[in-house]
Amino acid sequence: MTILDKSISAAVMIIAVAAIRSLVLYKLPRTTFVALWGIVMIHLFNPFSFTSRFSVYAGVDLLKQAVAGAGADGTAPLSPSGDHAAQAIVRLTGIETQAASVSVFQVIWLSGVLIFGVLFITLYLKCRRKFATSLPVADDAAAFWLKEYPARRSVDIRQSDKIISPLTYGIFRPVVLLPKAMDWSNEAQLRHILAHEFAHIRRFDALTKLLLAFTLAVYWFNPLVWLMVVLAGRDIELSCDEAVVKGLDAPAKTAYAMTLIGMEEKKSALTLLFNNFSKHSIEERIVSVMKMKKTTVMGMTAALALIIAVPAVFAAEAAVAPDQDAESAIVLSVTDKVTGVTSISEDDGVTWMEESEYLKTHPAADIVWWTADEYQKWLDQEKIELQSLADAPGWSQDKIDNAVRMYEENLQYIKAGGKLSRTVNGDDSIVYSDGTLAGEE
Repeated sequence: MTILDKSISAAVMIIAVAAIRSLVLYKLPRTTFVALWGIVMIHLFNPFSFTSRFSVYAGVDLLKQAVAGAGADGTAPLSPSGDHAAQAIVRLTGIETQAASVSVFQVIWLSGVLIFGVLFITLYLKCRRKFATSLPVADDAAAFWLKEYPARRSVDIRQSDKIISPLTYGIFRPVVLLPKAMDWSNEAQLRHILAHEFAHIRRFDALTKLLLAFTLAVYWFNPLVWLMVVLAGRDIELSCDEAVVKGLDAPAKTAYAMTLIGMEEKKSALTLLFNNFSKHSIEERIVSVMKMKKTTVMGMTAALALIIAVPAVFAAEAAVAPDQDAESAIVLSVTDKVTGVTSISEDDGVTWMEESEYLKTHPAADIVWWTADEYQKWLDQEKIELQSLADAPGWSQDKIDNAVRMYEENLQYIKAGGKLSRTVNGDDSIVYSDGTLAGEE
């Protein structure tokens, strides 16, 4: 898959997850959606693919076949054997045009990656320099918390007059940074804040936020990736809220909700790169806290089913039957006019390999080429068969004339010395050519 293919398929997943989230956000464990966003990120960078018979793209393929069968853009050419299966044709075109079109996108895309990458790194380093001026917290309640809830990693609690809400940063040596102006006498509030921030630390959310920023830098051109980053940030906060309030009674939940309200802040650029205690989605968090109930077996089962179903339906490619796959196989071959190196592609030009590498796993094909006389004889019969389809659904005289015209141009191509395969390893459903065929520019 190209970066655009990944972006489009991930966009479908993001829409699906966002839609599911809007329906069942308060009915499932909040970590469910953090996991789903993680699956989307994995899909965006996973170079491998898998198939599923439940894939949504199976329906898309069926729709494409239906449209092709209806002849919406001219019916697929008939194969030399006379059946009506579409042929896959190997076209030997110059590599310059494709390379030029790809390079334009690559320049634009990489420029965006560079701009956003530099922007995020600059923001991160600027914040870290600002955080470096913080001071240790000399508070008995904070010190007691560290002793009561020891972490596997060394955690430092500090204070700063340059922030207005608590946040956590650092992966290997995490730091909980608290506003110097907060009410240190409110011990209950302090415990709520520390519990929330320690939940971030235990879950390595600082790393997750950096991965989200990296994903955004790479897929900056996809607005749905921006939506994913926003929603994923919210779900990370909701998940930590869940970790804090699970098992609490109603009054304790209310107290935690009041802490959220008390620590509400204006929108901050830090949200993307660090774990802020407060969020602009404060209302969503408060509703989530107050509606939060003990996770049931049914809820866990539904969450697990959702985590399995979403990639199976929206990330997987459509499973193709062996015979269908054979009919639609496309192998492209191009020769660089400058270097003389021949490259082969088995996935419609997405990836390429040198001919020598291709031949190691694909022995030279047994190709039978058409002669002009044989093709003329076949074409005469094909014209009769095509004309018999004039009144068939999806056909018209114009489409028949266009098909005949293409075949006649192929005949002239053969007469001029061009090569067009009749069979490849005994199979007439794949056609090889050593030049530009009719219908190509």
